[in-house]
Amino acid sequence: MTSASASSQYTAKDIQILEGLEAVRRRPGMYIGDTGPRGLHHIVYEVVDNAIDEAMAGWCSKIEVRIHADGHVSVEDNGRGIPTDLHPQTGRPAAEVVLTTLHAGGKFDKKSYQVSGGLHGVGVSVVNALSEWLNLTVWREGKEWRQTYSKGKPTSDLCCGEPTDKNGTLIEFMPDSSIFDEIEFSWETLAGRFREMAFLNPGLSIELKDEVSGKEKVFHYEGGISSFVEYLNRGKNTLFAPPIVISGQREGVSVEIGIQYNDSYIERVFAFANLINTVEGGTHVSGFRSALTRAINESARRNKVLKEKDPNLTGDDLKEGLTAVISVKLPEPQFEGQTKTKLGNGEIKGIVDSIFYDGLMAEIDERPDILKPVVEKAVKARLAREAAKKARELVRRKTALAGLDLPGKLADCSSRNPEECEIFIVEGDSAGGSAKQGRDRNFQAILPLRGKILNVEKARIDKALDNQEIRTIIQALGAGVGEDFNVDSIRYNKTFIMSVDGEEPTLVKDPFGSIRQVRIGEFIDSVIDGRLCPDGYQVLCFDLESKVTQFRPLQKVIRHPIEEPLYEIRTAYGRNVRVSSSHSVFVCNDGEVVLKKGSHIVEGDLLVAPRSINMEGKDLESLDLLKELFERKNRLDSNLYVRGKAIEDLLKNRILEEHTDNPELTEKRVEIPLDIREKLEAARKVCGLSNAGICEKTGIKQPVTFYSWEKGKSCPTVTNFQNYALAVGLNPEDLMDQVNLRASSLENIWTNQYSGSCANRVKPYTRLHEIPESWLEVLEGQEIALTPEHYASKAVPRHIPVDANLMTILGFFTAEGSMNQRQGIRFAIGSNNDPLREEICYRFRQVFGLDLNWYPGKNGRCGELKILNSVLSSVFRLVFGFDKARSYSKRVPDIVFNVPRELRKAFLRGYFLGDGTIRRTGISFSTTSKDLAAGILSLLSSMGIIATLHSREPSDT
Repeated sequence: MTSASASSQYTAKDIQILEGLEAVRRRPGMYIGDTGPRGLHHIVYEVVDNAIDEAMAGWCSKIEVRIHADGHVSVEDNGRGIPTDLHPQTGRPAAEVVLTTLHAGGKFDKKSYQVSGGLHGVGVSVVNALSEWLNLTVWREGKEWRQTYSKGKPTSDLCCGEPTDKNGTLIEFMPDSSIFDEIEFSWETLAGRFREMAFLNPGLSIELKDEVSGKEKVFHYEGGISSFVEYLNRGKNTLFAPPIVISGQREGVSVEIGIQYNDSYIERVFAFANLINTVEGGTHVSGFRSALTRAINESARRNKVLKEKDPNLTGDDLKEGLTAVISVKLPEPQFEGQTKTKLGNGEIKGIVDSIFYDGLMAEIDERPDILKPVVEKAVKARLAREAAKKARELVRRKTALAGLDLPGKLADCSSRNPEECEIFIVEGDSAGGSAKQGRDRNFQAILPLRGKILNVEKARIDKALDNQEIRTIIQALGAGVGEDFNVDSIRYNKTFIMSVDGEEPTLVKDPFGSIRQVRIGEFIDSVIDGRLCPDGYQVLCFDLESKVTQFRPLQKVIRHPIEEPLYEIRTAYGRNVRVSSSHSVFVCNDGEVVLKKGSHIVEGDLLVAPRSINMEGKDLESLDLLKELFERKNRLDSNLYVRGKAIEDLLKNRILEEHTDNPELTEKRVEIPLDIREKLEAARKVCGLSNAGICEKTGIKQPVTFYSWEKGKSCPTVTNFQNYALAVGLNPEDLMDQVNLRASSLENIWTNQYSGSCANRVKPYTRLHEIPESWLEVLEGQEIALTPEHYASKAVPRHIPVDANLMTILGFFTAEGSMNQRQGIRFAIGSNNDPLREEICYRFRQVFGLDLNWYPGKNGRCGELKILNSVLSSVFRLVFGFDKARSYSKRVPDIVFNVPRELRKAFLRGYFLGDGTIRRTGISFSTTSKDLAAGILSLLSSMGIIATLHSREPSDT
């Protein structure tokens, strides 16, 4: 990075004025696209882009963007700061010129910025014009400068403040509510933009804070485009790794492209010109595609991956599974449209084509793992496209909806005006029945779907069109598909997909068959936001025909706002059911299970609920704490150690592997008995070789070495001994049985060196963070323990039994336990529970091998059983799910839903001993947590027990 003193090269004379600022407030759409959400976010980008330009020039390493609670935005960077000296043309401070004059900036020649993303120049001047107020702070050349504006006009002079050693610019602005439709920023939109910028500027940190939602994140990636591609392919099976990254410069244009293929059928190409996301592509994308197609075809022919009779692959064939990031930086970009969504520079196509073609051909030659899987996938894509063409012809020939066996049948609307028509795609008969009753037949259509719907993201087009439900949707919408798609032919202007309430707790089964309790909203958010892949998950479903509730595959996850009444129904058993007005619930009517609209439920209706839930408990004998904590090691807040002889052996093997090319350290040594030494010496004297010749054949440098062997002062390696015997004319195989093998040099070091030395890399323990994943399987079956950092004697076994002892402990802890890293794990023992002390201590010792300590209560307070052990705290916090759990937020640990019936009963017993009551009419479990109540109800239901839920508000005392 250039030294800060060079900031004097960027001064007021570098600011050029092209035209005024008069029309911005009158026609804002001409400058920011529109006055809706897109335009609102665009003005944030304009300010941030100025800081990005500083980063591209090598002056800025950190940008902070904050969305404040009142709706105003602040953007701060540590660049050079906007110049504050007087502009030679206007006589005004350059900072004021930049903020009040359209097309004023340091980006219109190559003196201040070689490359810029703001060439259109609307920049902060437009932001200023469209803001109710704007405050500018500049730290530059040892001084702080401030100025305020309102609706594009200065309301104060540029004032010099206190001396400072800080450099940079802070712009705070409030978007004008009289111009923008709504002042509401989207975290996802801003985070997506800034994530891209951080990927494209390795080393740059962009910090985003949203005071409204409380979210904050720092985007910082050292890996650049390679990391960007890996991020886009997260959770997918890639055809090769790492990504290919090609970069080069030509004619003042910098090109960097990263690509990687995955096994999906979706193409994801992100193209940038001067860091501007050119969503409509442009000449750089055209150059990339032509080079990719040409390089793959030529390499495939040359390496005979494509046969002579095979046609060349087309660009369309190579799209499936392609993930690519294209970034070009050029001095004078030509964008089509003010919002810069397509690059138009004609010369860029040839430059990108040339650089990427040359680089890709070289990569293919150097990496044999690339070509074959890519070509095989492209050939399959070509065959699928041909099959899809036939399938489209079949779909095209069918009249709209004619002859299709629609599940539940489409209930169409009477209107044929697409502008006013709506279609609701609902979840099977439950929603379909009531939605049909509650709709307006004039303009609202209902399409119930059921059965497994294909995930088209991971399916070829021919497979998608072969799916009955997909064809149903295609024909219902009427807009065609693929090459025949025409949005003007769509039959409905609005399409709604119905879902369920987000706060409801429910049980899901993950792809590994483990049952978990989740909140529907949190689960959906994690899928939509890309933190969780829904493939393989199952949810509880009620079968209307068999009357059985069981886990069935999850078809699709959708998130949308509710724009209709949401009803909460409370049953006589205290259960709550939430249902929207367009959804239905099952009720019992004259012995038959039928559907009834949520808004039509009245007092006295009999809601249908499952008597029991089949949890199909696993035969889980033990829990591998090492594996569980390893999977969560990034969330550990203390150093945990893994101890055992096997750790020492693995560390030795690691060092041996590091020195495989140094036999002097790793090979066994040969102890030569006196008679063999004499035999070697005699053979040497008559072999006819000079000392230099013997050294050359043996692989040593000095004769003193073999003299030392013959005198018994040192021991050669096995290889050196055998080479020496051959050199003097003896058969080494005949001698090996007459010598003794001793430890290698490394083994001698490990035997004799003080094991506690800081320099000793081989110890019978290591930090859990430092264990590679490959060790987990190697350590299986070995005597391994987990310990806190400084307490080797407080070891917890790697495997703990999953039995009644553990379930009872978890149940009692859920009721009466608390924990934190400083105080450890605590079980509250009131006077009524004092007889349980011995049982809890015994069961805890049986599971974890450690003793709980008893602390009697004082001044009427209850006593505590407590243990301070960072391993156990991590297990309870991360594995059992008690992280930051308070009494009102506790929940049943997920492991409890996955054990046999008898162990679930042991958990309930443990909980009941802590927070249970026996009454004349039955028993009760108490809790202040809604999630915990839902979990206990599910456990009771798994045993065929129908429980009543009672709730009351807390008292004032």
